[in-house]
Amino acid sequence: MNILLHTGRFLPDIGGLEAAADLIACGLCALDHSVTVTTRTAGAREANRHKLYRVVERPGRSEFLRLLRWSEIFVHNNISGYAAWPLLFVSRPWVIVHQTWIPKGGVREPKGTLKRLLLSHAENISISCAVARNLSVPSTVVGNPYDDCAFRVLSSVQRDRDVMFVGRLVSDKGVDVLLRALAILASQGKRPVTAIAGDGPSRAELEAMTARLGLSGNVTFVGTKTGAALAELLNRHKIMVVPSSWEEPFGIVALEGIACGCMVVAARSGGLPEAVGPCGKIFPKNDHAVLADDLALLLGRPELMASYQARANDHLRKHSPQAVAERYLEVFSRVLSERGEKPEL
Repeated sequence: MNILLHTGRFLPDIGGLEAAADLIACGLCALDHSVTVTTRTAGAREANRHKLYRVVERPGRSEFLRLLRWSEIFVHNNISGYAAWPLLFVSRPWVIVHQTWIPKGGVREPKGTLKRLLLSHAENISISCAVARNLSVPSTVVGNPYDDCAFRVLSSVQRDRDVMFVGRLVSDKGVDVLLRALAILASQGKRPVTAIAGDGPSRAELEAMTARLGLSGNVTFVGTKTGAALAELLNRHKIMVVPSSWEEPFGIVALEGIACGCMVVAARSGGLPEAVGPCGKIFPKNDHAVLADDLALLLGRPELMASYQARANDHLRKHSPQAVAERYLEVFSRVLSERGEKPEL
């Protein structure tokens, strides 16, 4: 099957949207399908040089139409008005993968209104039940994949550290909630060794908060880590905390932590509990006191962490790139069959 996949943001940018697009494309190629990715991200072609699929940066009108004619199905990784216009000239089945929330619309959100009007003209896939509930049209739920080659348990790495956060250092990610929880533990004489991996506009403020709370001796900001370096760091820690303050659509980072042998403690935030599944504990969003209690309990009783980790394989199996690609192909095949076209599987 020839699949045209459009994603506004893509590698080398770092984020869940970009990672998901790459892994979906790789999973489809691994099942012997041809994928071309279009994107507006500069440098994407160079970032993709070792991959199985083709990347076209900012295609012109004639090239976009040629690519759509080549394809059998057109997939949007998030709905894009920029990439929807070719469908006015070349009829192809349209599938939208909803990686985040669409605004409710109205006078103040005209783009949200337009996007919601277009959804009925496409087949819709949502990355979580939470995202699906936000839509006004039926949607198939397929959780995002994670890189099961990079993120795995490394038997050669000693798990000698306690707590880790991974993500952009912005207010939405809730690092301040984690720091307040660690301050409560410190007042009880407990100082878990903690790493904050990531960067962003809030880093200086969070480092200052760490010093103000007296946590500088056990909390280290290690900067952005990706790929093998991130996997090794995760393997050194017992618990990954995902304390998001906003409604996360899903949370690939939770899968990465689970795959590296961490137990995940995450906020009850959007689709994040679905990403964690049975492999971690969920605490009320923004409640640093409950988070502190959970961390104290788990660090004091390692057998509890082991019971959560024992469930990891079954949960992760559903989120391998190939498993997710197979679910996508089921949707693609149904859409093509409904149009009276025989899919090439």
